[in-house]
Amino acid sequence: GQVLVLVLIMICTLCVSFGLIAPVSVLLSDLQGAVEEVLPGLKDGGARVFVLGQESCVDGIETLSDKIQEASDQPLSVQLRANVKGSSPALYIYTSGTTALPKAAVVSQMKLCYASSFQTIAGVTSDDIIYLYLPLYHGSGLTIVLKRKFSASQFWDDCRKYNITAIQYIGEIMRYLCNSPKKDNDKNHKVRVAMGNGIRLETWEEFLQRFEGNVSFVNYTGKVGAVGKENVFIKLSRYYFIRYDTEKDEPVRNSKGFCIEVPRGETGLLVGKIQKESPFEGYAKNQQQTEKK
Repeated sequence: GQVLVLVLIMICTLCVSFGLIAPVSVLLSDLQGAVEEVLPGLKDGGARVFVLGQESCVDGIETLSDKIQEASDQPLSVQLRANVKGSSPALYIYTSGTTALPKAAVVSQMKLCYASSFQTIAGVTSDDIIYLYLPLYHGSGLTIVLKRKFSASQFWDDCRKYNITAIQYIGEIMRYLCNSPKKDNDKNHKVRVAMGNGIRLETWEEFLQRFEGNVSFVNYTGKVGAVGKENVFIKLSRYYFIRYDTEKDEPVRNSKGFCIEVPRGETGLLVGKIQKESPFEGYAKNQQQTEKK
């Protein structure tokens, strides 16, 4: 079947440049005008192009909202998914392009199932409303309120306006919120879950003190600054902390070319071993970057 991908104009251009569009239908948000310049290339690659709305002002771009309304709510036929296995590609998620051009990372059906369990662990349910203000590069979903651009000054007003119950964060987002001017209603919101990828202890403490209401935010164990304790199950995952040269943006290696593990208490780069139980599924049609990874 065809895959629907939510993209920005840059992703459309990348699809044309790297030949990723042949089996893909592209779902656009409201970039009808901007996509015109790459539309011929998309069409040449066999892609159907949709706009999320009831009408389209560009020839060659189909409307999607009406088709969603007309679609059956019954489960897909078994025949349509007869050849789908756990290792089958479920979707592509584009990287943010921090170190190179964005790449289409392949996410398998099995990995998608694993990823969905994170929401369950965090206690997020279908009743929650997630506030999404970050670029649509990595995985973000569920019922969401989608912000065009992050704004520290509007963040909590939006959360109050739309009854947001869950937020996500990366990098310095929490620090930006803590640096915004204090207001009397800082704690007047319904946010109960913050999902992210690590934050400085002092920033997290300030964030909790300033914005936490009468329902606690939880950083897994609830212990501020805790990073967890190694146990027999975690050790089976085969991970290592290695020495990393931040200036050269590469691991430090010994005379034999191997990475160097750091001792306890020293900062290092966390890496996981690619093995049968935790495979790396690579980047779509980009063997060079797949091998480099």
